[in-house]
Amino acid sequence: MLFIKNIRITVKFIAFAFFSLAINLVFSQNKKEQIEAFNFRLDSLHNILTISKISFSDSLFTERFNSKQQRILIEQQKTEMELQMLQAKNLNSQIIALNTEVSELKNKIEVLKNNQEVFFNTQIQHFTLFKDCSYNYDSEFYTSMIKNCKKRYLKYPEINSDLNFNMPSHSELTEFNIWWQGDIAYALIIVKDVRMAVYGEENETAPEISLNYYILKYNNNQFEKEYSWQKIVDVCIQDSENNNLNFQITDLNKDGKFETWCVNENYCVGGIHPSHLFVYMYENGVLYTMKSVTNMPDFDLTDIQINEWIKDYENDEEDENVAYKLSINKFDSKFLSIPNQFRQYAIKIRNENILGRSIPRLK
Repeated sequence: MLFIKNIRITVKFIAFAFFSLAINLVFSQNKKEQIEAFNFRLDSLHNILTISKISFSDSLFTERFNSKQQRILIEQQKTEMELQMLQAKNLNSQIIALNTEVSELKNKIEVLKNNQEVFFNTQIQHFTLFKDCSYNYDSEFYTSMIKNCKKRYLKYPEINSDLNFNMPSHSELTEFNIWWQGDIAYALIIVKDVRMAVYGEENETAPEISLNYYILKYNNNQFEKEYSWQKIVDVCIQDSENNNLNFQITDLNKDGKFETWCVNENYCVGGIHPSHLFVYMYENGVLYTMKSVTNMPDFDLTDIQINEWIKDYENDEEDENVAYKLSINKFDSKFLSIPNQFRQYAIKIRNENILGRSIPRLK
């Protein structure tokens, strides 16, 4: 029994030892695997750290490069700003100098004006670009102006004929004058319209002649109409004509506002009669008119004789010639409301053109 008991104890010891060994073997194997896993993790962490270091180094380089580029750009902008400030300072100095010069010029102009010396606006500059003929100017600008005015202001087509009867209605640009008032350009153009009208039982034709005056002002790269007026010779079956004899620019009262003068001659007569002579003055949107007549000294038709006719017409209302309405230097109400020097100049211009264009000038 004792032997069997010892055997059992021995077997139990051996089993316990084997179990302990097995446990130790298992524990030893797990510990090895843990160490290998730890080493793997350690290697992975090392790789991650290496990659992070490389990435951080690249980012740091990029940031440093961008920062350097921004510093360079800021320095360039600072240099440009300093240059612009210097230029602005120079421009400001020039503006101050120009303002001083302008102020001095204004003072000089005021002194000249107050002393009634030559004022810059009264230095009249004008020339006739086109008159009574077609002319091909070398300047394309002048040619285009003439063509443009013809297109805008001719009522009928142009024709090339000297006949007054048996022709279609037609228009003609007869005069184109240009002048400057300060730095502004003005122009006077004159257009003749001839309308052929039918009259009588036999349907004959006769001209109605209109002379159209246009004052133009240069604006927006072209001449635009500022003012216009018209003189008409009604349908006439006798000898008739309508012309502008004279054009002048003055500044009689030295106010810097120019006066534009024109002398119109027109008639519809079948015998020996003086022509009507109108002296026009235009200034600043107002038209002044003096009505008069021409003289014919070789037929003893002077102002003295014409005044006698005028008296006869006034006393005899049934005289058919009363319709002729002759006048010598008759001013309209506008002319009568301004200083006498303008009326005296109108008479002077009339005397310069007293023979008219149609009457041969006598020596």
